[in-house]
Parts: sequence; C-alpha cells; structure tokens
Amino acid sequence: MKVRISPRARGPLVVEGDIDLVDLDGRPVETAGRQRVLLCRCGATRVRPLCDGSHNRTGFEAPPPAEPEVE
Repeated sequence: MKVRISPRARGPLVVEGDIDLVDLDGRPVETAGRQRVLLCRCGATRVRPLCDGSHNRTGFEAPPPAEPEVE
C-alpha cells in the first residue's frame, strides 16, 4: 500500500500505509502492525515520535504554508 502523509492544522502528521518507523538511533518503534500512526509536530509529546495529544494542551498551531517562489 502506498504511504500517505497528511498534516493536521493544529496537530500531528497522519501517516497511513505500510509503515516501518524507527527512532533517531535507527531502532524500530513499535506500531503494533497499525496502518495509521500520528507523528508529533509540537514537540511536547512524551512518546516521541508519536503524538499523545499534547498539542491540545500547548495550543500548537502549524505555521502557514510557504509562498511559492516567483521567478
């Protein structure tokens, strides 16, 4: 299955598909065979790299998309 990554405006990245997730040291992160995981973007989670809902407490909001460059 193709992997799809979708950002949530006030939350995590939603990653769907056949997922192999590793930490900074290259060790596998247990995803229990899930076809969907939520990755933290706010930096406040206690279960890195996975989202634990901390963005709700911190009021995280993603920056607006970058403007395309004009040549």
